[in-house]
Amino acid sequence: MALAISLATLVLGALIGFFFRRREFEREQRVKVYGEFVATFLEATYVGAAGFSVATQLGEGLHSATNRETMKRGLFNLWADASLAFEAATSRLRLIASKQVREQSEILGDFIRDNVRAVPPFTPDT
Repeated sequence: MALAISLATLVLGALIGFFFRRREFEREQRVKVYGEFVATFLEATYVGAAGFSVATQLGEGLHSATNRETMKRGLFNLWADASLAFEAATSRLRLIASKQVREQSEILGDFIRDNVRAVPPFTPDT
């Protein structure tokens, strides 16, 4: 009888430990994804601000062949990496986040759309 109680206690303890660790693991993953999302958002906004600064300083000179080639090698490569990283982090966030967090992430995504992608030099018409 003592052996049965010991085994039952062991199994129960293992199950409780499993569920506790699973919940802890999920929380850690959620925190990791949230941090990654914020980091990629900041990176995209920094690159966007740099791009807008360059576009403002160069004005119409932005469209010259020399400036365009220089920007493709530098700024546009940074923007491509930052944009893809932000989109990937957004996708991961939407998979695990709560409804409230998803709604707030959409606001930040709209900020990128309206304030980075919609202004020079990253607009499609520039």
